[in-house]
Amino acid sequence: MGKYHICFLHVFFLSSCFFYSHFIFAQEQSIRVTDIPPLTVEGSTAFSNNSELNIGQRELQNRFSGNIADSLNDQLGFSSSSFGQSSNRPIIRGMSGYRAPTLQNGMNSGDVSSVSPDHAVASEVMFSQAIELLRGGESLRYSSGANQGLINVVDQRIPSTILAEPSASLLGQYNLNQRGLSTGILAEDSIGNWTLHVDNTSRHLNDYQRPDGQTQPYSFTRQNDFGVGASYFRASGFTGLSFSQFQNLYGIPSQEGSQIDLFQTRFSVLDEESNPFAGISKLKSQFTYTNYKHQEISNVQTPESEFKNKSYEARLELFHHPYEGWNGSFGFQAGSGTISASDLTNPNLNAAIIPSTTSTNFAMFAVENKSFGQIDVQQALRYEWIKRSPDSSIPYTDNPNFDLPTGGNAPLSTTPSSNQFSLISLSSQAAWNYSVEQAILIRYSFTQRAPGVDELYSFGNHDATATFDVGNNNLNKESSNHFEMGWRKNKGLTRAKLNLYQDFISNFIYTQYTGATDQNSGFPVRQFLQANAIIKGIESEITYNLNGDGFSGRIFGDYSEGTLDQGGYLPLQPATRIGGAIYYNRFGWKSNLSFIHAFGQYKTATSTFYNEPSTAGYNKLDFRLSKSQAINRILVTYYLQANNLLNDTIRFSTTVDTLRMYAPQPGRTFILGIKVDY
Repeated sequence: MGKYHICFLHVFFLSSCFFYSHFIFAQEQSIRVTDIPPLTVEGSTAFSNNSELNIGQRELQNRFSGNIADSLNDQLGFSSSSFGQSSNRPIIRGMSGYRAPTLQNGMNSGDVSSVSPDHAVASEVMFSQAIELLRGGESLRYSSGANQGLINVVDQRIPSTILAEPSASLLGQYNLNQRGLSTGILAEDSIGNWTLHVDNTSRHLNDYQRPDGQTQPYSFTRQNDFGVGASYFRASGFTGLSFSQFQNLYGIPSQEGSQIDLFQTRFSVLDEESNPFAGISKLKSQFTYTNYKHQEISNVQTPESEFKNKSYEARLELFHHPYEGWNGSFGFQAGSGTISASDLTNPNLNAAIIPSTTSTNFAMFAVENKSFGQIDVQQALRYEWIKRSPDSSIPYTDNPNFDLPTGGNAPLSTTPSSNQFSLISLSSQAAWNYSVEQAILIRYSFTQRAPGVDELYSFGNHDATATFDVGNNNLNKESSNHFEMGWRKNKGLTRAKLNLYQDFISNFIYTQYTGATDQNSGFPVRQFLQANAIIKGIESEITYNLNGDGFSGRIFGDYSEGTLDQGGYLPLQPATRIGGAIYYNRFGWKSNLSFIHAFGQYKTATSTFYNEPSTAGYNKLDFRLSKSQAINRILVTYYLQANNLLNDTIRFSTTVDTLRMYAPQPGRTFILGIKVDY
């Protein structure tokens, strides 16, 4: 396990070099670091490069979450799937995977988490600057198919300011349920025109204890994330680069038990130039290369398959000066990547589930904002071309050996061939600020999504879902008409929001059980098909004094439902929830008592050969307490976090039933921690 321990001595050495260099080579600096904004959960009104939701660094650190999904799970419209504690993936209004992409600093994450729910998102949140939810025109700057929005994790590995003084953070916390330690260190300093950054986080958590007192096998995590970056600042902008390595060995708590050994290397370059030429206020260029791989290991420690994904992505975005009241940006995006899955038990390394496939894409986009008195308007347009080119020369490792009962449907034959898709997406939205504090939002968007590699070319046993999956090379692009109306009260002690939305989706891609069974594995056979679908929902919350001293509070509720036009519900839909929280913040003390009730999910997918099990409701009571104390230039924060205080049996309806019914969420959990900021 040596590769899983990037030595903290290396990080301390680099940090010491930063601070030592500061005192020897410090020069006069004209740019000072800005204060990090507190949590903001507001709908866009001005719309100019705004996110629908922005959880800032302070709030993220107050949550002390272990992954992205946990950081967002109590926000409106968010839920998560669960394959242990590492491969939790955020779900937005019932949409996941390709329909709810996760970006890192506006660029593709480069992992394979969209291919299967047991594949972890390769992003760490311990020292993230913010997690954003982008909807409407803002999402079209980055992606075509996110009809309910996309998630962007922002870090400072490429520094964007010159610091007036060095800064550092140390964090350590102990999880009593999983008997494991999480640690982290971050250091930044400026030397002349350079700003340097280094961080390292580590999570070593053992199998968790369930509410029934039993230990959940294969629920452990061994994670390490290392990053270093530097930026050079000039009068007109800056250029920066970063390098990171993300490693994670984690268990999959299915009945047979398995584990995934993940390793990703990432290299990024960012350049920003102010007023590069007439009419343009800023030119932003980005490039990212990722090299990802993971091995899937059986319960007898035998590597059985290996997934790889090498990808390149480049973006060029130009922000223009106001023109007749219009503000906005336009740009270009291009990328290429090759994903593969190999059977390590076969000497010929045949294709395991999906063939080696190269995907190429090119996109153009424009987003414009203008205010007409009390009405703020945003218009956005995106065109994207995608080509998927599978390597059909490598045979699949699983041979068809299906038992087809009377009335069953034989799966379509799978012969991988290249596919091209031209996608057009647009968004139009307006906010009527009819008073100083309140606004009404109306949004329409039309988005198109290309089928994913697994949806087109899958063929083989999928242990995570205990199914034999068969892709469909004839799938068409998915199109969604999204209508949304909202109300906002964004100022004052009491704030509130209400969202109502409905999507009409043509060629919605889903899996259907055919009735056939694979005789080799005993798994039922699923086929990727298309049908029209409707997504609808409502969300609401009221907050009081949320960012102020003293007592504050929040109550919320959300509901979403997905159905097929031909009848029946979509699978793995989130439960209806209501909840609330009481906060107290004064004299360095912060406390938070939160409660969520999830109703039972009985609106489940049914077909001739499969009936999705219903999921019981649950009650989740959490408590957080922290005390911050300033000692000269050092801020020390001690904290206690208690999750699932009622020790309720919690199962997410968004998790596949083969794992949901076997592995509930952790029982009562206490976490003790300390954080030191300089």
